[in-house]
Amino acid sequence: MPVSGALDSEMLWLANALVGNRPDEAALEIIQVGPVLEIAADSARVALVAHGGAWTAGADVRRALPAWRSVTLRRGESVRVVSTGRAACAYLAVEGGFAVAPVMGSLSTYVRGRIGGWQGRCLATGDRLPLRRAEASEGPGMRLP
Repeated sequence: MPVSGALDSEMLWLANALVGNRPDEAALEIIQVGPVLEIAADSARVALVAHGGAWTAGADVRRALPAWRSVTLRRGESVRVVSTGRAACAYLAVEGGFAVAPVMGSLSTYVRGRIGGWQGRCLATGDRLPLRRAEASEGPGMRLP
């Protein structure tokens, strides 16, 4: 099994910190441009960490948000990573994390070996990632300067 994990472990740690997760909680590692994700839980607190990256959120996915902050979204609202900016990748974390089973002690996906993460593959249109929490905790979001 090759060594795997986050391309930028510090950015993963920061994304998780913004939503109150353990540093090693699973998050989405996004290269260049990310997916459009719809919230199917009652609510979810999400955070994007990316150097110069941009994301949008809301019912119409038009509310522009700077990176390095967490926001709470409600059922039916969406989030879209528009760009990872100057970084090779960005991290989108959700409070509580994604409900994926660890493989060999890791929540990473090894695509070539087809193991880990979400069914051992990259996300595809129509996937429904299960969350560990049905709703976001109370309180304001967090942000880094």
